[in-house]
Amino acid sequence: MLILAYGKITFSTPEDYSIIYSFHSEGEPIIKALQYGSISVFLYSSSGLVSEASVIRAFNLSKLLWKIKVKRIGLSRVYIADMILVDRNLIVVYSNKTLSIVNVTNGNIIERINIEFPTYSSNNIVFYDVTNGKDRILLGFKKGAVVIDLKNNRVVWSFGRNNVTTHIINRLVNGGFFDNGSKVFILSVETYCHVCLSRYEKHFHVYDLSKKREIVHFMLNYVRNAFAINSSYFSILTTKGTTIAKIINSTVKIVKNKTLEMSGLIRTEFVKKLNCYILISKDKNSRIILTKVNIPSLETYRINTCIDLTGIVSKILVGHYGFIEYIGVKKKYGNSSLTLIDLLNNEIIAHFIVNKIDYVCFTSNLDYVLVTGGNTVLLYKKCSHTKNKCKYLSIYVKGESEQYIPFNLTLFNMSHSIFMSCNTSCTIRLSPGNYTLIVSSPGYKTRNLTLLLESNKTLIVELEKIRHKLRVRVFDTRGMPINAVVNIFKDNLLIRKEVIEGSKTFYLEPGLYEIEGELGRQVVSKEVLLNESREIALIFVQNLNITLNIVDHKPATIYTLYLINYSNGILLRNFSFSSDSFNIEISPGVYEIRVLAKGFKPFIKKVEIINCSKTIYVILEKISFDRKFLKFYIYGSPSCPACSRMKEMLKEEYGEYSIIFRDIANETHLDAHTKIYDMLNLGSHYYIPLTIVVYNDTPLCVVIGAVSMDIVKYLIKVAFENGTLLVMNENYKFFRITDIGTVEDLKELVVESREAESRKYTPAQILPIVIAMSLADSVNPCTFSVFTALLLITFSLSREKKRIVVVGAPFIFSIFLSYIALGLGLIKIFSYIPMIKYVIIVLGLSFGMFSIFSGWGGRFKSPLPNKLKRISEDFIERASRAVNPYTSALAGFTISLTLLPCSSGPYLVATAALAKMKNPLLSYLLLVLYNLIFILPLLAIMLIMIFFSSKIRTLKVWRTKKLGIMEIISGILLILISIYAIFAA
Repeated sequence: MLILAYGKITFSTPEDYSIIYSFHSEGEPIIKALQYGSISVFLYSSSGLVSEASVIRAFNLSKLLWKIKVKRIGLSRVYIADMILVDRNLIVVYSNKTLSIVNVTNGNIIERINIEFPTYSSNNIVFYDVTNGKDRILLGFKKGAVVIDLKNNRVVWSFGRNNVTTHIINRLVNGGFFDNGSKVFILSVETYCHVCLSRYEKHFHVYDLSKKREIVHFMLNYVRNAFAINSSYFSILTTKGTTIAKIINSTVKIVKNKTLEMSGLIRTEFVKKLNCYILISKDKNSRIILTKVNIPSLETYRINTCIDLTGIVSKILVGHYGFIEYIGVKKKYGNSSLTLIDLLNNEIIAHFIVNKIDYVCFTSNLDYVLVTGGNTVLLYKKCSHTKNKCKYLSIYVKGESEQYIPFNLTLFNMSHSIFMSCNTSCTIRLSPGNYTLIVSSPGYKTRNLTLLLESNKTLIVELEKIRHKLRVRVFDTRGMPINAVVNIFKDNLLIRKEVIEGSKTFYLEPGLYEIEGELGRQVVSKEVLLNESREIALIFVQNLNITLNIVDHKPATIYTLYLINYSNGILLRNFSFSSDSFNIEISPGVYEIRVLAKGFKPFIKKVEIINCSKTIYVILEKISFDRKFLKFYIYGSPSCPACSRMKEMLKEEYGEYSIIFRDIANETHLDAHTKIYDMLNLGSHYYIPLTIVVYNDTPLCVVIGAVSMDIVKYLIKVAFENGTLLVMNENYKFFRITDIGTVEDLKELVVESREAESRKYTPAQILPIVIAMSLADSVNPCTFSVFTALLLITFSLSREKKRIVVVGAPFIFSIFLSYIALGLGLIKIFSYIPMIKYVIIVLGLSFGMFSIFSGWGGRFKSPLPNKLKRISEDFIERASRAVNPYTSALAGFTISLTLLPCSSGPYLVATAALAKMKNPLLSYLLLVLYNLIFILPLLAIMLIMIFFSSKIRTLKVWRTKKLGIMEIISGILLILISIYAIFAA
């Protein structure tokens, strides 16, 4: 059925293909390739010294149809990330959150669509699905998905942590449409807990696109994949078998179960057109076995392949088009393989060995097959002529050592051209005729050959190596020739070592070399790209000495010396010694000297050495371990059982104040958690809990997962004694981090970023703020005047003291409870959005200045709109006429809401400060104290009216005259507290 030519090919059927076109990119390897009829489309990156670009090329056979090129210049990060093919429409994904729909036949851009990817999403497509009518497409990315209407070219639905779900999305696994296209499912991983990840915990969501709501959501363990079958049925593949279920309204009903053999399972795929699973597993002989599971009958078929997985496998490629499945095994060493399988008849079509394979695509009738490997694209077409008219051309290339070498071959005639990368030999099936061959290999001279192909032919080509002249000169800063040892490295291997007296000429092959000169302890090196004759000079500086004398030297103490470039912080050299004196020979410059010893504080000193040697006296201060300086920074989630276990264990051993728990639901903490994993190369699983142990603000050790207290104590002991950062990964393996820059970066990320924790208020700091703000709020003219008006109206209607208590007490208690509830909500908001404190400071200053302006001149002007004032006054009068305490309480609640624009300034500042307290319980108690002080003037007014009713007229006049003064006092207090908050922030 198929022959592909990357070196020698084996095949199993009489039909064959011939190469009709090839392309070789000068930049990065081919990223992706697609085939639409005779049109080939492929994506790659071109690179250069000035700019880079992402390029899409479309060819009709060997003719270039169109090209899309996105340049990246300077700081621009826009590039083409991915592309997929839907009928004749090519969907291109850009890194700047943009999609382009392109006509494959002419390259015209039909529409551009902007997409808001979810936070931390990548631009590469993880999965996609198209409705049967090809009017909608689902694009799934790492942490989000969108549905695009291809008729109107717009986004109709999106999925991600910012809108649809409140969970923390680790990654999306799969998704797709149900048959009618009105419903879509998403299978996702929504945890970072390593315990949950180890049991394959996944969430299954179903959304009704017409009703724009989620109709099904459940979580299951031991799930590998899930797929929609038709409009109501779906299948879930677990580690033990498969399950068929049906959606009935908003419930799920299990229809059928089947246990499957999952031993040696490598990967699972779903072929939508056939409604079947493909389970790819490995047998005891390291060969691939395919098991096809038909849905919904759950019948299984086993296909034994000849694909060998022996050796190191770099990548397994799996894809399907219609009823044809391909499996490609790309190995790090040795030949790769490709197999075509007919899934409809459960049999292998063809199997062949290739030298290199990255991507394969083909048309539904297998007329065209496109293969990419590295920088090369080859297009094959099914031969229309008979086998007798095609001839085989085998080419072998020898180097100077009589060994066969890899080479590049360009072969062309009047009708087409071919470019190939071959591993020592290649065999090509061609039509008879005249051909021109260009054979090249890195480091060898290119040869041009002409060939008349009339029958099967074997051609052996010998290439001659290229050598260029390199002259190396060595002298000192005065320009005088000197004798020095010169080492020549290529690919980190030493190929020449000679003593040079002034200068010497070498004849070397083209390539990148490192020329290193040694003079005593001084080393000078230069990189040389040798593509023509070159001359380089190695200049040596007369070395100077730094002598370290250890004061109060202790026998058997081992000292570690770090020599650091002071200007850029790069570690130049490190030494270990145990004597009381140590000498370093270095070139002139400015350095930082660090001396470390077990049980002593580090000795750090800046040293400038210009034209004479120096002696430094090192005084080391002894330290002893004190557990009170230990801090444990735990990155995790409150819902994670392993995180809770680790937190409680450390809390019991070291105390509550030594634990800093950082919830990764906070995006800042999630970002720091990810950066720590990447910085320390801890892997790609991003497990929680992640615990960083810090001693005296210096990272001591890093622990992944929940471990025993004995392990924690052992890690702390070893790390403290050795003075290096100790890391334990999820496999309980230890390794040390000795790079000073990495330790400093970790300290900056974990310790120095604890701004929110380190700047939390203590009760002694917060109490004056609470008292001042509550006093300012309690004499606020809005609340003060409203309540006085309420009681005056009540007293004027009835002189009974009992009526005043019935109206006044529920009113005051309702305001108290309303403000307590509002304060609890504000504290929660401010604790999760730290940056809002700056908005509150601005509001506090604004409210304060408005209060002073309103009260200036003895007149108070309420900030409430006239309409809102009329509603409040009308409600007060009605409540006063009703003796029922329930209506009075309702009036208090309503007044609390309508007066917020007038009295919210002090309350916002106070709750923002309470949100920054170390102890949440104390913040709630102080919130109660604030509101007790707030209602004290109201209680006083009520008592005055009860016991001193004769003074009511005087009170009313005094209230009217003093409103302005009270407003000015309130404004001054609010401004002073806001200024204090500015300096605290």
